[in-house]
Amino acid sequence: MCLIPEIPFELTGDHGLLRCVSDLFEAKGHCVIVVAEGAGMDLISDDMRSYGTDASGNVKRPDIGLWLRARINEHFAAQGQEVNLKLIGMLSLGFSCVLISRALVD
Repeated sequence: MCLIPEIPFELTGDHGLLRCVSDLFEAKGHCVIVVAEGAGMDLISDDMRSYGTDASGNVKRPDIGLWLRARINEHFAAQGQEVNLKLIGMLSLGFSCVLISRALVD
């Protein structure tokens, strides 16, 4: 799955990210999530949304990948399930999320 800032997503609920991850684990035994910078910022509490600005005046944002990893781990731990998550750092290769996602699962 690919998360981008232009398309908001829910974390919980019948159509939430955690449900989708659970469904994919059950159906395929794995799940790849590609997260674009800025995705999910509406889910992070207000006090974590900004870390000031960089030298160019751009707003610094928290790492959504780390935040999502924590939420996914908490979700599965609460269900008594163990998951093995890998977090790959920021990719600035000019590829679209779709291409990266396909390459990771092929």
